[in-house]
Amino acid sequence: MPRNLTGFTPSAGDVSASSLRLRDGQVELLAPFAPGVKQLSFTYTLDARAFPLEITLDRPNALLEVLLEEAGAQVRSPSLRAQGSATTQGRTFKRFLAQNAPQGERVRIEVPSTAAAARSTVVILLLVVLALAMLVALWVAYR
Repeated sequence: MPRNLTGFTPSAGDVSASSLRLRDGQVELLAPFAPGVKQLSFTYTLDARAFPLEITLDRPNALLEVLLEEAGAQVRSPSLRAQGSATTQGRTFKRFLAQNAPQGERVRIEVPSTAAAARSTVVILLLVVLALAMLVALWVAYR
């Protein structure tokens, strides 16, 4: 799992959400289950500073699915293909699938800075400039 993630939340799938946990940077499944393909689901949040995020697959994956909630996000990987969007739990995600992704393959997720973040930076800069101007005016008046 990526470092500095927050809000790890297991979701219902083919196994109980209560059987999933995050420990030492890995998701553990603590439940018996029958052979075959099973779906397990969890969500987490990453700070904007975590991007671009690169993940190297530590083992072959018969089926790899990546869901990205950020509208401007892009994923780059030799075997991942865009599949449109998916909606789960009232949230819409961009969906990417890979079949037989090999060990060692790199998955790169890029999220552009948002206009809201740029506006926040501009507002903070304006406040700093105004505060400095007020301090200079106060210093001139005091002198």
